[in-house]
Amino acid sequence: MSCGEHDRKYPEIVVVRHAETVWNKERRFQGRLDSPLTMDGEAQARALASVLREAGLPRSGWRVLASPATRVLATAAIALPGVALRTDPRLLELGLGDWEGRKTDEVRGKEQPPGVLGWQFAAPGGEPREGFVGRCRSFLDELDGPVLILTHGLTGRMIRSLWLGGGIEEANDLPGGQGNAFHLRDGRMVELRP
Repeated sequence: MSCGEHDRKYPEIVVVRHAETVWNKERRFQGRLDSPLTMDGEAQARALASVLREAGLPRSGWRVLASPATRVLATAAIALPGVALRTDPRLLELGLGDWEGRKTDEVRGKEQPPGVLGWQFAAPGGEPREGFVGRCRSFLDELDGPVLILTHGLTGRMIRSLWLGGGIEEANDLPGGQGNAFHLRDGRMVELRP
């Protein structure tokens, strides 16, 4: 994917997903609810600190913006100690309504299509597709300089996909995982690894 498919060239960004939580490990939908980081999650956040430090991020002049969710702020406290950040509610995870707190096996039947993003819009009382895409796009459209973003799995994929000129379908093809970081600049995305 290239960023040439949208009207606006977005500034350089790094998108970080929070580290593993208790509910991630239990395969529960979190959505707008929260659970604490696991011991593995804390280790992922420490590894992320090393990766970001080696990459020299965030650089001087960069802003750091984060979802206000506790799991994201706990990851930030370990991965970016002492770094000033601001929260933005547009970086919250996709709202999953009645599915939040439930195990994925309870709600994801065989009739659901494959992919990490898309079928979740069927969640009763959940966030509509247009609202989710709209808030991610509005977040990107307001960026006026480089930013390090701490967010969630689905929201992070959507932001990366939009930055690259894609949509929900293209978001399914993007790599994921807990405690990972992706650097997007010059129309390209690179995963930052130890």
